[in-house]
Amino acid sequence: MKKVLMIVLPVALLILGGVAYLTQAEEDPSGLSREDRLFLIETVDARMMDWAEGNLAAERGSNEKYRIYGKRMMRDQDKLMKELRGLAEKKNLALPEEISEDKMEGLTSLKKVSGETFDRRFRRMIIKDHKRDIRLFKKASESPDPEISSFAKQHLSLLEEHLEQARALNQ
Repeated sequence: MKKVLMIVLPVALLILGGVAYLTQAEEDPSGLSREDRLFLIETVDARMMDWAEGNLAAERGSNEKYRIYGKRMMRDQDKLMKELRGLAEKKNLALPEEISEDKMEGLTSLKKVSGETFDRRFRRMIIKDHKRDIRLFKKASESPDPEISSFAKQHLSLLEEHLEQARALNQ
């Protein structure tokens, strides 16, 4: 029994130590919760995507409403990105520099069409994107981190405005 205990105890301690080390290694230096980190990362990804979609609309929109909306998207996303990057830097969180692969697939698909087909697809994508973003921002507005919560609350109305404008593009 003593021999078993002498073998099992050191092994158990090694396992526990390894688990503790791995847990510590997975922690983010930002001190943010997993939800807040994901919010910032997903939000910057969405802002890059919205900017790219807006750029396409500004270039390819079949009528002036789409081109104006695209330019506004680009301007507003630039402002949001600057604030997001500043907040992430303050929180010591590295953010992606490029659009994620899943979003890039949608953008590539949008690049393949033009005219009214482009308008319909763009409008459908941007409405879906803004609905998703509004849900994310509403959830983040309840964050225990006051800066994350404030950022989300401050910009929620802009996203809601963008959604309403996107819905009105077809009128």
